[in-house]
Amino acid sequence: MQAGADPGLWASLGGFWQPFLGMVVGGGFMLLCALAGKLIFNQNAFGFGDVKLCAAMGLVLGINGTIAAVAAAVMLSGFAAAAGLATGRYGKKDQKPLGPYLCGCAMAYIIIAMPLM
Repeated sequence: MQAGADPGLWASLGGFWQPFLGMVVGGGFMLLCALAGKLIFNQNAFGFGDVKLCAAMGLVLGINGTIAAVAAAVMLSGFAAAAGLATGRYGKKDQKPLGPYLCGCAMAYIIIAMPLM
């Protein structure tokens, strides 16, 4: 086999399947997190609005953008929660929405990263 003859899985899927894969990965990851949180903590860890939001983000951003936006949103919300706990604004049992972080990171990806591609 010649070097470079096999384009690999991601290249062979092409641009047509990227939004669908982004929807499945984004929505599927959030669904798994929601179900795992329900099983482990016996309460809702994520609302299903977050699941639907990540699925819709996947259709717009594709798989790479969805992974980047979700990872950035989780990190930013973690930093905000840590700062809130450190300053006493949040209690240990407080629940804060993840949706604004998901939307903000998706918009940042669209504005900053997409024009560079």
